[in-house]
Amino acid sequence: MDSSPPASFSSLPPELVSKICSDPGLDKKDLIVLRLTSKAQGIHASATRAFGRHCFSRVPLLYTEYSLETFLKICRHPVFRSCIRLVELSCFRFDPGHFNLLVESMTIWNLDWDELVRNVQLLSARCDAQESLEPWDAKTLLERAFARFAESGHSLTIAVSTDEYNALGVSRVFEPEPETNYFHADVPFALHLLLASAKRAGCRVPKLDITVASRLFSSQDYDCDLSDLMHSNTELSLEMCFITDFDEDEHAESIR
Repeated sequence: MDSSPPASFSSLPPELVSKICSDPGLDKKDLIVLRLTSKAQGIHASATRAFGRHCFSRVPLLYTEYSLETFLKICRHPVFRSCIRLVELSCFRFDPGHFNLLVESMTIWNLDWDELVRNVQLLSARCDAQESLEPWDAKTLLERAFARFAESGHSLTIAVSTDEYNALGVSRVFEPEPETNYFHADVPFALHLLLASAKRAGCRVPKLDITVASRLFSSQDYDCDLSDLMHSNTELSLEMCFITDFDEDEHAESIR
């Protein structure tokens, strides 16, 4: 009988370690543990690359300072930034003048008291975060992030949406439903902010993706020409879903 102790994970060949870390069955927590195991034999590096591909190939953002600063931190990481393939910014904006109306509507939702208080706190946090972030400051943060991403040599897709699921920092603010009457979609602002920042930072953006579902859209005019920013893009994927009130069921019209 062989009484020798089993081989440790760190003694495995680098090729096998890389294969293990790339196993699609591993979840984020597994990869975090592997990254902390050891930096020997490429374990840390392999787990870091796998973790980056798992978590940062698509980076969804909110228009908040916390979200954009977190994006900058990701882009500063030499491995994580090389995993990014798509950057998506939510174009949902809340009108602070509707604060009391939305809070009043929350009282008829099926919420217990703690949930109601939490929702009001998150809505207040969203108002503060949205109103305190000036467009110039947002552009500066994005330019710095895109400049670091450009060092990876990769191109990326720019996306605008109303989907805030898993967006960086979404747990800190109120997350609306697409059918809300209190938020509006401001597509031109979000698209210009991303494209102008990426172009100034020297990023290659071969594809745009706009997927929006909203009852309300911004009617504000902007002193900018998106065509100047979009002329070098070779592909545009457009899906806009307009939610109307023609009948009791939601009627959606999609444009591709």
